Order: sequence, then structure tokens, then C-alpha cells
Amino acid sequence: APAPPLLAEFERRQRFASATLSRLDALDGVTVLWPHPYLCGGASCEVARDGRATYFDDHHLTLHGAAPLEPLFEGLFAR
Repeated sequence: APAPPLLAEFERRQRFASATLSRLDALDGVTVLWPHPYLCGGASCEVARDGRATYFDDHHLTLHGAAPLEPLFEGLFAR
């Protein structure tokens, strides 16, 4: 199995996108969903959970990998 990517590396690669999304998130009527807190714990981001892959390519989650994101959407759809 590949080594899980480090959270610091993810944050470095996403610096521009994160800054842009943060500015959008500050606008009225805009809600940005941040999935990495659900996918990364400690110093790394998981690529497998319970012996099953969480991604089917470099950027797209499997259904198993997306399952922990459900709470992220609950508040959005409850409004």
C-alpha cells in the first residue's frame, strides 16, 4: 500500500486553492465545505480505511472513502 500523504504536503499543494476558498467562504450566501478534516488525522491523510481503499485515483474518493464526509453535508441540507 502507498504511504499516506502528509497533511503538511496536502496543505502546501492546496495553499492557493485554500486561500481562494477562504475568501469565498467569507461571502454572504456562500458555504465552502472543507473535507480534509474528515479525511486527515494527525500528520497524514488516509488512503485506506478498514483495509479498503479510500480513493480510486489520485483525486476521487471511493464510496467507502466518501462515507466519513456525510456529517459535512448534514448541516448544509438541514437549512
